Amino acid sequence: GEIMYLENETVRREQPMAPAGSIAFRNVSFRYGEDTVLNDVSFTIPEGKTTAIIGPSGSGKTTILRLLENLYTPQSGAIFVGGKRLDELNLAAWRDHLSYVNQDAELFSGKIRDALTYGIRRAVSDEELGQATKTAGIYDYISEQPEGFDAELAIWGNAMSGGQRQRMVIARELLKNANILLLDEPTSALDAETATAISDTFFNGFKGKTIVTISHELNFIAQADNIVVLNHGIVEDSGTHERLLRTSKTYRTLVEEQSYQEVFAQ
Repeated sequence: GEIMYLENETVRREQPMAPAGSIAFRNVSFRYGEDTVLNDVSFTIPEGKTTAIIGPSGSGKTTILRLLENLYTPQSGAIFVGGKRLDELNLAAWRDHLSYVNQDAELFSGKIRDALTYGIRRAVSDEELGQATKTAGIYDYISEQPEGFDAELAIWGNAMSGGQRQRMVIARELLKNANILLLDEPTSALDAETATAISDTFFNGFKGKTIVTISHELNFIAQADNIVVLNHGIVEDSGTHERLLRTSKTYRTLVEEQSYQEVFAQ
């Protein structure tokens, strides 16, 4: 097994690196059968910044994440990464640059250490595990277990709360250290207070990474550097929270629905 592993490592090093840079959707259209989900959509996801994609249900938000993962290909238009077409990149190298986190916070049975290093192809020291779990806010919970990082996780982490599971996932993604994080409603299964705390952990723990998030959490959205407003398959507007409050009726409506005062009252 060990020799196979070394051979694979050699092959991996020879793979072309995925390019860095901003991600640009240029005139992207996507249909499921007869149903047009994205209609001639253009917008930019700046490198090293947080972009929130918002819009009514069925407006194409999840499709954008699927296209970024290269699980789907646009029927027309193209996605560019650092000026290179996504569909011409080495797919394995590109996916190594991506982390995908959703609301389900999937964990695996086995030891906490194994759950935290799942999918990571290098040795991870206890020092690294400590650092990542402290940043993710789950270190104290692990320290309370008699075996620490070698404690057995209950199957799928069922003994943990939703917030603790999501913090375990955050620690795992910190260790993976991918350049681009795709967050699909990562806090929607959590209560408001926990959701806010988890959102803050994402912002503070992944500074300098490119984050693309779909979220209904207004305090999460409002902190984003860039907000893309999708409405029935078209990009209605994009910009910062302050700008969109002035320019986008859809965004203003969303903010009012979520009670702006309640979220932003200091």
